[in-house]
Amino acid sequence: MKSLECIAKRLLAVDREHKRRTPGAIISYFPPQSDSTAFYLSGGMEKPAPADGPLTIKLSFGGKPPSDDSFKLRWLRQYTPAQIDEFRCEWMASTYERDKIAVQELNRLMDAAGEGVREPPILIEGPNPAS
Repeated sequence: MKSLECIAKRLLAVDREHKRRTPGAIISYFPPQSDSTAFYLSGGMEKPAPADGPLTIKLSFGGKPPSDDSFKLRWLRQYTPAQIDEFRCEWMASTYERDKIAVQELNRLMDAAGEGVREPPILIEGPNPAS
């Protein structure tokens, strides 16, 4: 609980620094699964914040997410194919660059994962290692 109090004090100091006339509010926001997945697939790109919106301070852990394919495939494994299709539809309808990159990366990873699932060749003569 002490860490939350420390964060609240820092946010209030930022509030005072910007000389806001209205009291500030601390709102915890957890992004939807599609946003966090797009964040990882796009290599850490964020949606642009609206210019006329409220002052927003974002707390995050670490820096850029890992960009290797094995991490991205492990991340995608937690979702069902139906959820991934929903994400793809949402990203294709979006106007954000991050979402377009996420669709391209998802297609590339799905193609690469599909190539690794090929069946072993069947030998006509000799012992068959596939059996």
